[in-house]
Amino acid sequence: MTGFAERFAKTEKIYLLSHSVGLMPSNAEEHLQQNFFEPWRASTSELWDHWLGSIEGFRAALGELFGVTPQSVCPQPNVSAGLSKILYGLDFEKKGILLSEKSIPSLGFVGQFDASSGVTLTLVPRH
Repeated sequence: MTGFAERFAKTEKIYLLSHSVGLMPSNAEEHLQQNFFEPWRASTSELWDHWLGSIEGFRAALGELFGVTPQSVCPQPNVSAGLSKILYGLDFEKKGILLSEKSIPSLGFVGQFDASSGVTLTLVPRH
């Protein structure tokens, strides 16, 4: 792990937002400029193909990391957004969702996604 800290922006303070977005990689601005803004500025008719290709490359990298096919990876902006999409795609036979009280707080809101569906949310207590 030598040199790992150098991959991230320097900060004078203790950084505690790792639960959210983490410390910005030091090459993030350069990467964004080269892979997003420059192609956009060039305004080719294939711009969306370029951007979507980047997402496909990201899915392939995640698939390799987790030992799955890229088609089985669907990046989401956060856990709550991903859980929401999964829940709306399920047909609940037992009409219940279990979540730990230790879960990310917004997951509880996702678990209450549709009161009219009859699905109940049960929080498993902390121990």
